[in-house]
This record gives sequence, structure tokens and C-alpha cells, in this order.
Amino acid sequence: VTVWSGVTLLTVACGSNVAALFALRAVVGIAEGCNYPSQMRLLTMWVPHEERATAWAFMTTGEYVGTILALLGGPLVVHAAGWPAVFLISGAVGVVWIAMFGLLGASAPSAHCCISRQELELIAATRPPQPSVRKTPWLAFARS
Repeated sequence: VTVWSGVTLLTVACGSNVAALFALRAVVGIAEGCNYPSQMRLLTMWVPHEERATAWAFMTTGEYVGTILALLGGPLVVHAAGWPAVFLISGAVGVVWIAMFGLLGASAPSAHCCISRQELELIAATRPPQPSVRKTPWLAFARS
């Protein structure tokens, strides 16, 4: 979200520089590639196992609703304030999201400042066994 928001805000500064706009939008696409794996990781850390499908449906539905609202509202914003406003608003929403997550979120329940012991125990009790973590054989990849 940080990369996506920053690059979206930088889009306004590029103006009509087509090469820079292309490069920035490519970076947005690359940053989006991290979105779903990151969401899934947070989901597996925070949501009790039997509630994960519902949580995933809620999260993805929110994305689609946001997309629809952006597609409906974008032309109105462009008409009222010009094309840069769309990028400024989108980037600002991301910055607000980052700030809220920084204040209220955590990568794991055990790292959250305000989680109750009862909630932490519920999440831990419903978590399926975790597979062992293996190191990625980068050297073997490079040699092949």
C-alpha cells in the first residue's frame, strides 16, 4: 500500500511525461502483486480458521465495491477538479489507510497492543498446524 500510494501521488508530478507515467503505473502493478499474498498472510494470522472463508469474502467484496465506487466517482472528480485530483485522492486514501494500520494494526495478534488474552487464545486454538519453514535455495536456483 505504501508503494502504491506513493507512486499514485507521484503520477501527478509526471504530468504528460508518457515514459514516466508508464514506469509509475508499472510499479503500481508490481506493488499490486504483493497485495493478495499479504492479505492472505494477515488473514491466516488474525482470523480463526473456521471464519477465514467469510473474512476473505468480506475483504474481496470490499475491493470490488471500492473499484465500482472509484469508477463511478472518478469521472465526477475529473469533471469537478481535473485529472490530477483522481490520483491525489487515491493516493491520500492509501496514506490514511497506512496511518490507520500503523496505529491500529499489527502483523500478528501476539504483537498487537490491545488484543485481549481471550481473543489471542481463540485465534491460537483454532489455527491449524503450521508447516515447517524451509529456507529458499537461492543458490540452487541461480545454478540451474
